[in-house]
Amino acid sequence: MKKCPSCGRETIGLSTDSYENVFSLAMKARSRSTFRGKRLKLLTSLKRSAELRKEYEHNLDMLLAGRGIRLSDASNLAARMKKEGEGGDVIDLVIEGERDSLRRRYFASTGQ
Repeated sequence: MKKCPSCGRETIGLSTDSYENVFSLAMKARSRSTFRGKRLKLLTSLKRSAELRKEYEHNLDMLLAGRGIRLSDASNLAARMKKEGEGGDVIDLVIEGERDSLRRRYFASTGQ
C-alpha cells in the first residue's frame, strides 16, 4: 500500500469532492480545528474510506470508481466479495453497484 506523499501516513482516504476542498480540510485537520456540517461529514467519510481501504485494498478503489457508488455500497460489495473468496470478479460487482445506483436514482426521481 502506498503512503501519503505529504505526511507519510499509510492510510489514505478517497473522496469524490474537489481537490481544493479536501486539501483545505486536511490542512485544517492538521491544526486540530473543530468541524461542523459539511466539513465534518467529509472528514468522517475520508476516515471511513481510509479504514476500508486498509482492509480491502485495491478492490475498494475499483468499486468506488464506479459511477454513483457510495462508500457504504462499496463497503457492502467489498465485504461480499471477501466472503465469497478471491473468485469474485470486481468488475461484476462494479456493474452491480452502478445498476443499484441507477435504480436508486430512477425511483427517487419518479417518487415511487
